[in-house]
Amino acid sequence: MENTEGGYFSAIDADNEQGEGRYYMFNIDEIKKAAGQDLSIILDYYRIELDKSIEDSFYHLRKTNDFNTFLKKYSITNDQLVEKQKIWESQFEELKEKREFPLTDKKIITSWNAQMVSGLLNSFEAFGDKQFLNQAQRTYSFLRENLISGAELMHTFQANKAKMEANLEDYAFMIRAALGLYQNTGNVDYLEQAENFDPEKHEALSLIEANSSTGIFSSKRNIIAIRLFFAKCSFLSSKKFQYKLLKGHAVSPKRCFLS
Repeated sequence: MENTEGGYFSAIDADNEQGEGRYYMFNIDEIKKAAGQDLSIILDYYRIELDKSIEDSFYHLRKTNDFNTFLKKYSITNDQLVEKQKIWESQFEELKEKREFPLTDKKIITSWNAQMVSGLLNSFEAFGDKQFLNQAQRTYSFLRENLISGAELMHTFQANKAKMEANLEDYAFMIRAALGLYQNTGNVDYLEQAENFDPEKHEALSLIEANSSTGIFSSKRNIIAIRLFFAKCSFLSSKKFQYKLLKGHAVSPKRCFLS
């Protein structure tokens, strides 16, 4: 789903020329081929019930969620299971390589990717794994470099070109992403960028409010929400607050954010 620069595509279809979901499912002969001598183990590990097939022939692979019980049942160690899983999944990937890959919608949407940034930051906060933070910064950088045309935020990126003026949702989630990055890095550049995404500085807000006939983006709740995002940005980027930070006062940016 990710392009080479950190942006995420909109969707991958569920179907291909073989039918709905066929790229992702396997029949019993394919499962036996992947399992080798481990058929009973693989059926249990992927929770495959042979009497509950899809369209009388196919099965989804759904990993067990009770690993400790599984390891005890088959008297194997976690390392042994990891090695078996590598072999099984390699076999399944070989089978999938012979199939037509589902169509990918390569449109990159600003708001969706900004929400991805926020999700990655939530994962970083929960697990402390810097891979999540690095990916969040990478995706945000892609948006900054490719979804701003002149001084205006754009809604989509497709065929190496930004298209359509951004809507209120795009602004709201970009501000949220920028504030989240500041919250997790302390880099005040993100605050300045969040302020630049204030839609009142652009034509978008007035255009959206004027287009009341559709009722799609003119919701006052949306406008209030984005102003709340910007209010947080304004507070945190105030000279007084920055002065406290520079002077080393014990003020945590995280304490200043609304949940």
